[in-house]
Amino acid sequence: MAKMGSSGRLSASGVFATFHFQKDPFSPKILGFLTTPESEVWVKDFDRAFKRLFERELKIEEVLGKLG
Repeated sequence: MAKMGSSGRLSASGVFATFHFQKDPFSPKILGFLTTPESEVWVKDFDRAFKRLFERELKIEEVLGKLG
């Protein structure tokens, strides 16, 4: 499974990388990550973690309830 390093960089198969805007959206760096079998799991875990964070910190359910 891909893991987040202490510096906040993704480690997929032991390779650390920092992703930011690239002119070439399909650079070897991103293709290496996307073709790693664990990348799908990492992205889903990352998405779930942000969902939990937003629901907890922004109290989305509470706000939606007030809106009716």
